[in-house]
Amino acid sequence: MDIDFRFFKTDLLKKKGQEPALILAAACLYAKIIFVVHPIHALILTLFCFYFFFDSIFLFLTILTIGFLKPNFSIFFGDIHLFLWIKTTLKSSIFSMYPQEIADFFCTFFLGEECSYELGHTFRALGLSHLLAISGFHFQTILGTVDFFLHPLSNKKMGIYILFFIALCYVCIIEASASVLRSFISIGISLIAPLLGRFSDAKNSFYLSYFLIFLLCPKKIDSIGCTLSFLATFGILFYKNKIENFFHRHLIRPSVYFFEDKQIALKKSFFSILALNLSVFMTTTPYILITLGAYPPLSLLTNLFFPTLMVPALFFFLLSLIIPFFSGVVTIYVQKIIWIMQAIPRPLAFNISVPSEFFFVLETILILTITIPFIRPCFKTLDHV
Repeated sequence: MDIDFRFFKTDLLKKKGQEPALILAAACLYAKIIFVVHPIHALILTLFCFYFFFDSIFLFLTILTIGFLKPNFSIFFGDIHLFLWIKTTLKSSIFSMYPQEIADFFCTFFLGEECSYELGHTFRALGLSHLLAISGFHFQTILGTVDFFLHPLSNKKMGIYILFFIALCYVCIIEASASVLRSFISIGISLIAPLLGRFSDAKNSFYLSYFLIFLLCPKKIDSIGCTLSFLATFGILFYKNKIENFFHRHLIRPSVYFFEDKQIALKKSFFSILALNLSVFMTTTPYILITLGAYPPLSLLTNLFFPTLMVPALFFFLLSLIIPFFSGVVTIYVQKIIWIMQAIPRPLAFNISVPSEFFFVLETILILTITIPFIRPCFKTLDHV
């Protein structure tokens, strides 16, 4: 019986990228056995995986180099004097321009330092503690702010180099936790891909970031913060568009009032935020209930508005580091946001919990939520029936 090897290597894999199930299997297999096999076998396995799935000498050399480092290798750039000096200078500027309360907020929100108990309690009660942890939200806002001013002044290629350099410096200044590295790797790939003439796919970047974090920080990959970061990103990548399309099909109708186009655009923006919120809720809630034992239902509502309100705060804060005039506006704006958070009646910020007897149900839901998107591509074929 002849085996058709075209199933393993097709034009689809070459042009568009990796099928989700294939790349995940290859990445996990490689990461699991790289430290227990002979170096020659590891080299052969690496060549096979990257020839069939990545087809990039750049990624091959990167992963091969990392693979032969110690399994417990971790990255923390904060001990380098240059980055310590930059971080100290930024903190001094923040405290010189802002009152104590707002300065503490931005040291946490921008530099990733530990927040005060009162600030942390306010955000946790409303299910917004993820805003205080450095994530892709911060990277995208920072790079978007820089790109806003760079776009008219530089060509596209030079702009990408500058954005990547800023993202790298930001990682070096803050503590490079597993979730921070995940965000940096995903954004770094999306920036580097056009320079190498490659396609940049969000799902493939997500898989590769998981792969690299497994090699760089194997002890941190199972931490609660890192797991929630991956689960939230997983939900956005696999469920957000489906939920958003459902809303568009069933809830957006032509309007008989004035400014129909603007009303439809506003509805689409709202449903996009709602879909993002629900997709993260689907993938993270079972894990939160199992590991932390409680979940604030109010977070479904607060996450519709407060993350969006934080984007202008970070934008004008970055601007104030160059033009201190904006610090007064930022101070008033952030004070109003924190005041609204604290004004929400605490009885509304209650937590729900699930008895341990039902944890198996939550585990089943979590497993199905994650595995279904991987199982579906396995049934795709290029042969028409």
